[in-house]
Amino acid sequence: MERGKTSSEDAKILGVVVHGTKEELIELINNPLIKATSFGVITDPIY
Repeated sequence: MERGKTSSEDAKILGVVVHGTKEELIELINNPLIKATSFGVITDPIY
């Protein structure tokens, strides 16, 4: 492997982005794989 290059087998997952409705995201509560959460942008539809 070249310096500075990581293969997909060696890559570590540092985080993910999850989006969905409130009902869809509620299903993730108490999921043991989730260690921490933060909300980025929360919007309400204007139209």
